[in-house]
Amino acid sequence: MVLFSYLPFGYELLQNVIFYIRIDVNKKIYTEVEPVEGTRALFLAEAGQEGKIGVNESGVGVLPNILFTDQEVQYGLSVLVLLRMIPGCGETSEAVALVKGSPRAGGSHLLIGDAAGHITGLELTPTGIGEIGPENGTIVHTTITTDAQKVGRP
Repeated sequence: MVLFSYLPFGYELLQNVIFYIRIDVNKKIYTEVEPVEGTRALFLAEAGQEGKIGVNESGVGVLPNILFTDQEVQYGLSVLVLLRMIPGCGETSEAVALVKGSPRAGGSHLLIGDAAGHITGLELTPTGIGEIGPENGTIVHTTITTDAQKVGRP
């Protein structure tokens, strides 16, 4: 288990990560994206991925966590594509709306937050989305869904 501490643009993102033993956690890739229109963003990922953990210069950030689901993958965006899109948003509510309005190929848990302190956890499966709000300013999540009906599980 590794605790990533990532401090781009003065915003700190922290995440516990469990890697398979074959992944060298010292080989991380930092990518800066500066679009012609929109906000700059920085991403952190393992070598070979374009971006995973990300934050923009306005303070909107996203941290993914694996979410096990027995649902079949379907046509839609991969979670990695959604992770690249979220830091293009201006605040948490905009990022949540973006994810909810996008078809998803698979599942994951996304912790989305912004500089104003708004945080939301989204449990994604190919057929549903569960939303988790903070309790006492904190969202806790594991690798299984907290609300099976919201994410389309029986």
